[in-house]
Amino acid sequence: MNSMDRQRNKTVLILDHSSFFARPSGVTFNVNIQNTDQHHEPNHDIQLGMKSLWTCVVECVLEYCRILFDIFEDDALVRLSID
Repeated sequence: MNSMDRQRNKTVLILDHSSFFARPSGVTFNVNIQNTDQHHEPNHDIQLGMKSLWTCVVECVLEYCRILFDIFEDDALVRLSID
């Protein structure tokens, strides 16, 4: 089978960054904060941060692309449009 006989499909992903995606998602992550105050011993605090819906959407799209490239390697065609 030559390269002209193979069917190639393209994945098109369109992300619209509206104000809705600025909302918190409920997904938390750890933030390590190092206190470097000269007058006290170094202190490491761990605080929780919260991802926005936009962050979760972008992470999902990147993971989708990673899987697509793992499966199809050089034959993966992806177009990503972010507004």
